[in-house]
Amino acid sequence: MALDLLNHLYYAILFSLVIISLAKKGLGVKNNYLYLNFVIIFGIECIVYLSDIINEDNLTGLYFLLDLLNVIYIYYFFQSHFKKNKLLLFYGITSIVLILIFNNYSLSQYSDFCGIVSCFYVIIVCLFGFYLIVQNAAYSKKKIWDIPYFWFGVGMLLWSLMYLFRTIPRFYFQYQDKDFMQSLRIFFASVNIVTYAIFFKLLLLYKKK
Repeated sequence: MALDLLNHLYYAILFSLVIISLAKKGLGVKNNYLYLNFVIIFGIECIVYLSDIINEDNLTGLYFLLDLLNVIYIYYFFQSHFKKNKLLLFYGITSIVLILIFNNYSLSQYSDFCGIVSCFYVIIVCLFGFYLIVQNAAYSKKKIWDIPYFWFGVGMLLWSLMYLFRTIPRFYFQYQDKDFMQSLRIFFASVNIVTYAIFFKLLLLYKKK
């Protein structure tokens, strides 16, 4: 019951982000293609959710597309705020290749390995971005919390770390302790809500020039 409530709240917040980001785009406010990122995420989430409700089909295998999106978009967001980094680009291409190789290509079976690869890349990029923000803080007139990358990095870093915290124990506890796994699902659903609430703050930073 608690998990269903949290999931529905997550969908509501994500839908609100889609509407707000599209509205800002329509008003001419550039927001680093956040509207496109949210639309893709919401579209895949709707397909998976509605297929389960209407046809009782498991289409969680589509989530590997979100793993690819995370790798591609986090690098785009990084290089749009900082200089292009060849090492991060190399790691990004390597991550994409690993995801494509080890994906099950089954609509009903999601590969946790793909998610783990994606999260490790996101963590590396976020931490490097934070390092550059701190390094340049003395030369910048902007406050750290006024930089869009800061809030995007905080949200993605939080989500990725908690994804690993939820996923890695699953290999052992999935059949050993189902109550613990249910608690992890509820915890991660809460993290989803916090992450997208952070993205609300991120959207507020984008204003029409």
